[in-house]
Amino acid sequence: MGRPASSPGEALLRVRGLAKRFGDHEVLRGIDLDVMPADRIAILGASGSGKSTLLRCLNFMELPTAETAKQGTEEVKAAATSGSAHSQHKAKAHQHKASAKQHAHASHEAASAAVK
Repeated sequence: MGRPASSPGEALLRVRGLAKRFGDHEVLRGIDLDVMPADRIAILGASGSGKSTLLRCLNFMELPTAETAKQGTEEVKAAATSGSAHSQHKAKAHQHKASAKQHAHASHEAASAAVK
C-alpha cells in the first residue's frame, strides 16, 4: 500500500541508535526505526529479545541508554531523557489522567442533576 500524499517522506516517529543496558547486559543496541503515516508496525521476536523494552523506551517508561528520537518536529535525545524530557512526559501523562478524571466527574454530576 502507498503512503498518504499529504505527508510525503515525513516520519511520524524517527528513532536513531536506540540502546538500552541493564548493568552489563545490553538489551537493545543501535535500533533505527521510522514510522510513517498509515504504517502498521509489528514487533516480532523470541521471549526475552527486547520487544517490551523497545516499547517502554519509545514511550519513556524506561530511559534509553542512547538514542535520538523525533516525534513530528520534537526531538528528544537520551541525555535529555534522564531529567527534563522524562519528567515532562510523566507530567503530561499525569495532566491527561487528571483531565480525564475531571471530565468523568463533571459528566457524572451532570447526569445526576438531570435525573433529579
